[in-house]
Amino acid sequence: MYSPGSLSPQFKLTDDAMLYARVATGYQPGGPNVAFPGMPSSVDSAMLTSYELGLKSQFADRRVVLDMAAFRIDWDDIQVAASFNGLSGLINGGEASSEGVELSSQFHATENLLLGVNGVYTKARLKSDFEPIVVPQDGYDVILNSGLGGDSIPYVPEWSHPRRPSTPSPPAPASAGTSVARCAGSTNASTAPPSRPG
Repeated sequence: MYSPGSLSPQFKLTDDAMLYARVATGYQPGGPNVAFPGMPSSVDSAMLTSYELGLKSQFADRRVVLDMAAFRIDWDDIQVAASFNGLSGLINGGEASSEGVELSSQFHATENLLLGVNGVYTKARLKSDFEPIVVPQDGYDVILNSGLGGDSIPYVPEWSHPRRPSTPSPPAPASAGTSVARCAGSTNASTAPPSRPG
């Protein structure tokens, strides 16, 4: 039976700076599928492994927080949404990957103002073709292609850089830092993306 887990070693450089690495495994559960011709009656679980290497730091009397990370996520049997005539279901695709870098910063400008700049670059691609779905119709078949190797994974922007001021909370120590969250979606149809392993 598949058992998700994680390993996260940390190395404290100074009182205000820490290097860390993280490897985690997880899955998106499978189960019964919507019933319409051409759609499999069930889908298998999608497995994923994530890798992360980063730096968490704070300085200027903890008024400035700077986090950096590089990451990669590999999927196997990724679940893909396919729809026809208003009906949608899931199929298992092949392999996919997502990799990139992230920068997160916070500056406590005053006691009542916290400024932050975040930037993320992500390259999310399908690594293999998905099996087409054949939907039989009267006198002909409709073939649905859910994705091809090399296609981008939808709902994952290549660049994102939100910027917003907010009311500050007390700066966290370097050992806690800011959590880094990423997700990747399915191929070209609307479905919720698999969760990052915990």
